[in-house]
Amino acid sequence: HLKNLKNLKKYIPKADTLKAAMKAAQAKKAAKAADKLKKNNLFKLPGTTDDQLISKFREWRAQGKSSADVTNGIFKTNGMKQNDAITIGNRYQVYLNDLAK
Repeated sequence: HLKNLKNLKKYIPKADTLKAAMKAAQAKKAAKAADKLKKNNLFKLPGTTDDQLISKFREWRAQGKSSADVTNGIFKTNGMKQNDAITIGNRYQVYLNDLAK
């Protein structure tokens, strides 16, 4: 879209403002996409064995994620059945409770 606006300032006053607004919107969109990718990677599971989950549990705990955050993230990211995601979320809650003792 910016290519079409290259010579726009000749024809429309304050075209620079429009260009700046478009660049800001593109930057915001790129930041949102990067944030979404980061979130997807956060909840991506290498497997469901205890050894594989413990490393993810530590990562989630370091970021202050709740068991509800984990359940929703796993369900959306990994394409698991809801019951499987809930089971892992419950295991994460047990992990957090054990650390609190």
